[in-house]
Amino acid sequence: MAGYQQQTGHRLDDTQALEILAMNHFYSWIRVCRWGWWDGDPAHVDHAAASEENAESIYRQLRRDSELMAKYHPAIAEWLI
Repeated sequence: MAGYQQQTGHRLDDTQALEILAMNHFYSWIRVCRWGWWDGDPAHVDHAAASEENAESIYRQLRRDSELMAKYHPAIAEWLI
């Protein structure tokens, strides 16, 4: 975001920053469900296992990204768990 803001001279407001964060989290969900291959059905054991294996690292990444954005947009901090 900082690069975008620097290049364009446009400072993102809190709503825009939250929208960007939401897309970041949505992209991560796509990875959790294995790019759409896993629909949440526990009968698909391989996909469920792979998703569970990735969950902690994806959570850490989401948390890191959220905390970074909250430094620049304090309104985001209220969404942190």
